[in-house]
Amino acid sequence: DRKLGESKLTLAEQLRYLQHLYRLFLYRYGTRACLWQLAVDGGLGVVVNLAVLTALAAAGVRLAVAVAAAIMTALAFNFALNRRFSPLSVREGSAVRQFGRFAGAHSLGGLVNFAVTLLLIRQWPFLERFPQFAALVGIAAGRMIHYGVNRYLAFRKTRQPAAF
Repeated sequence: DRKLGESKLTLAEQLRYLQHLYRLFLYRYGTRACLWQLAVDGGLGVVVNLAVLTALAAAGVRLAVAVAAAIMTALAFNFALNRRFSPLSVREGSAVRQFGRFAGAHSLGGLVNFAVTLLLIRQWPFLERFPQFAALVGIAAGRMIHYGVNRYLAFRKTRQPAAF
């Protein structure tokens, strides 16, 4: 504790420091750092998804509603995380429009996640008591679809004309 004056080390300043460390990490490790970020973001999204699903299922919410709410909460969490720890230039502009684009880019994976989770629960009724297991499979299926859409549609390599 300080004896005189007030500390300038606010929570916002601490977050800026973490963001600076992150930028140094990106500079030092490049592509590997981006892969680590995707892994950490994805892992935290899974934790949020399962926590919300568990809480809603325990509260007696219908499983279809609980699964949808868990997916949307994880999506919003990952958007906030990505927006906060992205370079400042990325955060310029409307957060609402950016969220719309982010949600649109993840929508097919989210729908696959939802469908697979509910299909597994319907197929094996014992999963109604443990929907988290079905959700993990749904999340994995959704991530594969999301990866495929990004890899082969959104960010595919364009063909270069043959040199003569």
